Amino acid sequence: MSSMISKDKTYQTRNGCQVIIASLSDGWIEEFPVIGLIKHEDTGWEVDCWTEDGFFEEDKFESSFDLIEVKSRIKRTYWVNLYNSPESESRLYLRHETAMENCLLGWVGCAKIEIDIEEGEQQI
Repeated sequence: MSSMISKDKTYQTRNGCQVIIASLSDGWIEEFPVIGLIKHEDTGWEVDCWTEDGFFEEDKFESSFDLIEVKSRIKRTYWVNLYNSPESESRLYLRHETAMENCLLGWVGCAKIEIDIEEGEQQI
């Protein structure tokens, strides 16, 4: 972890519990200025505090209760026409109907492509 916690972002604990950040400067102890709520599956919501960069432990050793930013997911569906020749250029279409309207000579099928990545993630 290297960045400061922000109320403009969404967080969860390293072990996957939902977190709501309540305050960034009113910590019970000076070393733990971030106050928030952790939702535990078995016991419900609990108030806790973290360092300004999201560590649960003052010594900054990794803990299952450290704050991890939850980035939004980007989901898209595309359609692409496939052709006999692998050298044929293909385009991505947002609608199946549009892909079908734009079939060219040598067409063999139309593939549905589902994209589901975390914001900022690069997939190859």
